[in-house]
Amino acid sequence: MKIEFSVDLSDLNFDINRLEKAISEEIETTAYKIERTSKELVPVDTGTLRRSITVEGGMLEFDVFTNVEYAHYMEYGTSPHIIEGNPYLWWEGAMHPVKKVMHTGTKPYLYITTAFDEHTATLDTRIAEIIEDVL
Repeated sequence: MKIEFSVDLSDLNFDINRLEKAISEEIETTAYKIERTSKELVPVDTGTLRRSITVEGGMLEFDVFTNVEYAHYMEYGTSPHIIEGNPYLWWEGAMHPVKKVMHTGTKPYLYITTAFDEHTATLDTRIAEIIEDVL
């Protein structure tokens, strides 16, 4: 699961290097804020998912992501579904092994989406201010 965002400034006509550096710093700061807030919001059982949330990138493109295979299910939840055994399911406290069970589904936590929305809500305004300062 990954959220990407980037900015293309190739058509602007002024000190592009200074502008790119200033905007890149703002985007990088925003990416690390998204990472920190995501880690605060994600539910914790073993801590694997929380530890896996990270930032990568450079210049005008940064990714906030996790490579944990169940991250998508934690973010968006699951609908009710059947779990089938191979050939049976068994868990501590069960009366007997069973062939299948109806799982009620899980609720979404939206830990990355919420963090992204919170920290990018005014990103366009902050970038506009940076552009004005550079001009």
